[in-house]
Amino acid sequence: WEDLVRAIAPLTIPCAKQAAADLKIAAAGDCHILDIGGGSGMFSLTWLQENAEARATQLDWANVNRVAREYAQNLGVSDRFTTLDGDFYKTNLGEAAYDFVIFSHIAHQMGPAENVEIYQRIKRALKPGGTLVINDFVINDERNGNPFSLLFNCNMLLHTSAGASYREADYRSWLNTSGFGAVR
Repeated sequence: WEDLVRAIAPLTIPCAKQAAADLKIAAAGDCHILDIGGGSGMFSLTWLQENAEARATQLDWANVNRVAREYAQNLGVSDRFTTLDGDFYKTNLGEAAYDFVIFSHIAHQMGPAENVEIYQRIKRALKPGGTLVINDFVINDERNGNPFSLLFNCNMLLHTSAGASYREADYRSWLNTSGFGAVR
């Protein structure tokens, strides 16, 4: 996992920067971010570079969190970046503790029921008005969109017990079931 997160870290930065711009992270002031299964940490670390008042906590395995802490140190944001060693399937996410939760490239590893369960836990962990950011290989509702996302689905069928590339409609349904209002 350590080698994988190092290899894919650069791929995260453009999405993180786009999400930061869309959500106006630079102007969000003192906010707390939870990065679930954050790997290299590059998504939340990019946001910390955008907002000098933000703090981030990453939940991932201890061996992966070591890599993220190294990146945080190299980027000069380690004083605002903490890690929580654990399994996101089991770790308590808390109640109304975070302004933003990042769920990047995790949903495709899980089945529909598991996604709904974690989105419900995330909803509880967010402060009122908080935002969940999902970044993944999403396919359109007609299942004829981005070729990479469609081919990635084959990888998930081979390497997970229930994972897949999911449709926008799947995410909307799961998020609505989990109590999220506006889905964009």
